[in-house]
Amino acid sequence: MSVFAQVGNVSEGGLFVRTQIALPAGTQTTVRFHLGENGPEHEAEAVVVWGSHDPAAGPAGMGLRFTHLKREIVDGIRSFVQVVSGQEP
Repeated sequence: MSVFAQVGNVSEGGLFVRTQIALPAGTQTTVRFHLGENGPEHEAEAVVVWGSHDPAAGPAGMGLRFTHLKREIVDGIRSFVQVVSGQEP
């Protein structure tokens, strides 16, 4: 099954996916994402840690923890976070 969704947050540890369809906690999955509008597509293995559909708790979606990241993706995430947080070197 493929789900196309917006990423709400990304870090070296994982990402938040905004979606009404949350997979059960513990589900192993492969995620594909872009860092920025024109960035290359990255692929990583992840596990669903939690899901939320309660509007009072924030946007609906699920938190995924990366279980395997290539070094180049870690470096890309670090650079992306620095740029969007205004801490660009």
